[in-house]
Amino acid sequence: MTRGARLRRADALLLAGALALFSVALGLNVRELLRGGLVWMPLTVDAAPAGGMPRVHSFWSPELERRTGLVRGDELVALDGESLADVGRLEFATRLLVAAQGRRELPVSVRSEGAAREVLLPLPEVPFAWRTTLFALGFVVPGAFAFWRARGFPPARLLFLFAFGYALHWTYFWGGSRPQTLAAMAAFTLGPMLAGPFALRAMLSFPLETASSGRVARFAPFLFVVLGPGPVSWAFGVPFSATWGMRITTAGSALWVVTALSILTWNYRRSGATGRRQLKWVLVGLYLASAPPAFAAAATLIEPGLAWLYEASLLSVICLPIALFVALGRDHLYDVDRLISASATYTLLSVLATAGIGIAVPRVARLLAAFGDPDLVQAGLSIAVALALVNARRWVAPRVQGLLFRERVALEQGALALRAALSGSEKPSELIETLGTKLDALLAPTCTVIYAAAGDELAPVFVRGPAAAPGFGLEKGLALVLAAEHGVVTVPPRRRHPFWQALDAEEASALEAMGAALLVPLEPRGVCAGFICLGEKRSGDVYTAQDRALLASIAAKASDELVRFHELELREAERQMNARLRRYVPGAIAEELERGGALAPGEREVTVLFVDVRGYSSFAEPIAPAQIFEAVSAYTQAVSEEIRAASGTVVEFNGDGMMAVFGAPEELAEKERAALLAALAIRRRVRTLRFDFDARGLDVGIGIATGPAYVGSIQAVDRAIWSALGNTTNLAARLQGLTREQGASVAIDEATFRGAGAAARAFRSLGIVPIRGRRPLEVFTLPLSEEA
Repeated sequence: MTRGARLRRADALLLAGALALFSVALGLNVRELLRGGLVWMPLTVDAAPAGGMPRVHSFWSPELERRTGLVRGDELVALDGESLADVGRLEFATRLLVAAQGRRELPVSVRSEGAAREVLLPLPEVPFAWRTTLFALGFVVPGAFAFWRARGFPPARLLFLFAFGYALHWTYFWGGSRPQTLAAMAAFTLGPMLAGPFALRAMLSFPLETASSGRVARFAPFLFVVLGPGPVSWAFGVPFSATWGMRITTAGSALWVVTALSILTWNYRRSGATGRRQLKWVLVGLYLASAPPAFAAAATLIEPGLAWLYEASLLSVICLPIALFVALGRDHLYDVDRLISASATYTLLSVLATAGIGIAVPRVARLLAAFGDPDLVQAGLSIAVALALVNARRWVAPRVQGLLFRERVALEQGALALRAALSGSEKPSELIETLGTKLDALLAPTCTVIYAAAGDELAPVFVRGPAAAPGFGLEKGLALVLAAEHGVVTVPPRRRHPFWQALDAEEASALEAMGAALLVPLEPRGVCAGFICLGEKRSGDVYTAQDRALLASIAAKASDELVRFHELELREAERQMNARLRRYVPGAIAEELERGGALAPGEREVTVLFVDVRGYSSFAEPIAPAQIFEAVSAYTQAVSEEIRAASGTVVEFNGDGMMAVFGAPEELAEKERAALLAALAIRRRVRTLRFDFDARGLDVGIGIATGPAYVGSIQAVDRAIWSALGNTTNLAARLQGLTREQGASVAIDEATFRGAGAAARAFRSLGIVPIRGRRPLEVFTLPLSEEA
């Protein structure tokens, strides 16, 4: 079993064990909710001295202190009839929570200043107790889902451990039996001890391009385990006093927030576009988790009766694990920049609303009290402020976006300029050139290809980028999909998507090879006349809904402009394009075109031959350029004649090198034998070449490989280049280079050796040979003795 497999198995066991523990805790939580047994400690105590009683330390709230009449330092003699002699903090908390059992008051015997009395101790309910279950599920479900989908991926594991720890903290299930209450308090403590450190570890390991793996990064976050006793001490007075629990929790939380923000800031500065987008999702999660409680707390300070609003607003914390899940594996889900812009806009408006309604309006209302009922005046002013802020959003939103995301504003302005430029085009070629050039500059995609209908196919008429751009049939899958969609089509990443199922295998392979991300149809008069194919943005950003809307409007404008051009002009442009095509393709391709052949691009079984002049540099160095031209011309003529005589197709010459294909564009039954015979003929013919200026002559090295290749036309700036691409072509080139190392003229792969039959009987196996950039394979060469 490989290390990766063992790691994934260990992760699966960790996930199963943690979910089993969480399920037990959640089940007990639901049971206590149904029984109504979830209450907070009404007070905390100082541990009893030897032979003494515990004393009151602090109260849950001033209201409880007033209702009970107790004061700090009072001795608690008995709880629900049981003596509290020698009882410590943990024992007192356990007894009180077990005794609650759905009750709302407990009898307590108190001794204060030597006088004994009985007091009914109120038990404050956990406010909005149902939220604890939602909190727990809201954290553990996305964390577990991300962990399961990415087992073996460290950030996913750390995210889950953080989510599990925080979820465990929120599964309140004290009450019932003594062991259950102790287990609940342990879970309440363990949660922060896990959540804080693992959250920081996840931040340090994400995104991967900025991951920190040093000893400090691995172990320093676990210093925050000291936060664990803080919340449990604050809530139950165990193991420290509630005062110290509050101090530990407050100071530790502040330090944790500063540390987290420092890590995120450092990672953001070092990240590329993809990493920054992922970190933006984390930022959105932190904002959505903290902003509602912050505003609710501010509202509570202004109006104490709104304390319930603060308790309810804490449910927003669920946004954090959801945002972390999106950042980890779904950062393309939505336009996060727009989300941040909207959040910033509404935050600004909310601050203004809080200041206006909470501070300014009451003061103005008091000044205007003489003119009417103060309550009505205040209500009217509040409504006026709210309406003003709603209308102000239209003014504030674009300015906030311009301040935060200037590139987005530049794109919108560039789209407007492009539409104006399209209107000024005087002919289709100018429109296509303007459209392609401007889009490539605005969006900076990995490739920009514009297709136009030409005959019975969609042919590339503008190409930017390294991608090969084959044609697509007008009556085939892709054209039919575009015609049916009538809008911008986002190419889905998963091949099981219905979009891919609607294409044939050749079209799917072509789109995948081009790296297509977005297809924008051009539909003058509602008829598909072409489309724009865009690759992923080089910046790593996604195509947002706003981008797609802008592209749709640009395509609509281009379609309208195409309608302006006369149909004869379009036909002339097509005729000229076909004429250029015939000028630059090999002779066999031109003949196929003249016979009306379709030359449909696709994967074919071919034999590829590479030939190169051996020692060309030393041959050419001492002679004049005109003599070099004479020698290369004679060599080119000789080689091309032998290739054509063997029914092969010369694809390209590159100085002293040449590539030929056997089996395309027309099928060739014995392509391996034909290629091998052509190689032997080339070797003999080239060796007979002699030149007055150099008596040495020429020698060649030839490599031949057989297998699948993608055969079709590639659109250059000014012409179409017919070629064969793929691993077979690369292997033939590598074999040609191998002839120098092995001291042979011809080197072939096993498929060619088997297919050539008797023609390859003189070849001998070199065994398994390492090939640069490929896995080792068996190679056959023509020995020097046979060459003689």
